Amino acid sequence: MNARQEIENKYTIVDGTITDCGKFENEPVYAPYFSDCADGGEELGVMEEGCGEYASLVEVGDEDRALFPELGAAEYVLVTENDQGFVTVSAISAHEADDLRAHYEEEEEEEEEEEESDEE
Repeated sequence: MNARQEIENKYTIVDGTITDCGKFENEPVYAPYFSDCADGGEELGVMEEGCGEYASLVEVGDEDRALFPELGAAEYVLVTENDQGFVTVSAISAHEADDLRAHYEEEEEEEEEEEESDEE
């Protein structure tokens, strides 16, 4: 049994969306798969002002696309998990991934500057 079949056996899927209550509610069928992959993905960071969300970019490979053709031409999946454990996923392009990296890097630099000014 492949990963998609396991997800389809575990969750109720309607039109490619998980309808069961819980951490993947209203997310695409591939949400549990990429959530499991997030630990090995590129960590973008924790947004303290964003309610403590954890964010990770996971590169989409040919095997992933074969399991989940609804990913289309997406090159990455952005996986976020909030402080209550709810997971959100978004299939994105390499350009969008670069924009997200820049955004998180900018936020990290701002936080470091704030910490330095607080120490003075």
